[in-house]
Amino acid sequence: MTVQQQVCNRIINMSDEGAIFINQVINNMNPVFFTNKAASAADNNIDVSKRIGAGKGILTDSEDFDKWNDEIADLFEGVAK
Repeated sequence: MTVQQQVCNRIINMSDEGAIFINQVINNMNPVFFTNKAASAADNNIDVSKRIGAGKGILTDSEDFDKWNDEIADLFEGVAK
């Protein structure tokens, strides 16, 4: 029996509430990405507020962003002093 068949059997024997939850989890694992700027009107209803990059244009890098690079590298590399 394949993994897909095992999962289907478990879902078939599950309550409706459990199956609905599994369906939501599966849908969240397969996000829709826009590949065409001229997306249809139906695509405009997708909530993108929780995607990475939602702060583009709002959040900026500070001027001293790389200030701690050497210290952080030392921490991860385990440099003995």
